[in-house]
Amino acid sequence: MRPTAQTQDGRLTFAEWYARDYLARHAAPVCRLFHLLGPPTAVVYLAVVLWLELWWLVLLTPVPIYFLAWLGHVAAGNRPTFFEHPWWSFLAYWKMIAAMLVGNW
Repeated sequence: MRPTAQTQDGRLTFAEWYARDYLARHAAPVCRLFHLLGPPTAVVYLAVVLWLELWWLVLLTPVPIYFLAWLGHVAAGNRPTFFEHPWWSFLAYWKMIAAMLVGNW
């Protein structure tokens, strides 16, 4: 059974939801830019935490990614999809980042 999302129109697969809802909420260039800045910021954060040997702060590594993504949505004036479909939003985030990195979007 393929995962689906309930919408007003009925049920959507991940691919349909990604194309219809996720990409629509990430159409603003400023939103995409903030999403794209998240992973490298988290890598720098992690490197500093490891260098300083503050091991418990490793748990906060995802915070810069989510914070910058949220700022992107604030700047674009829309609501993140995370609140409706957390798992799919996580997967869609990385799919969108990959698409941007290879120049497909």
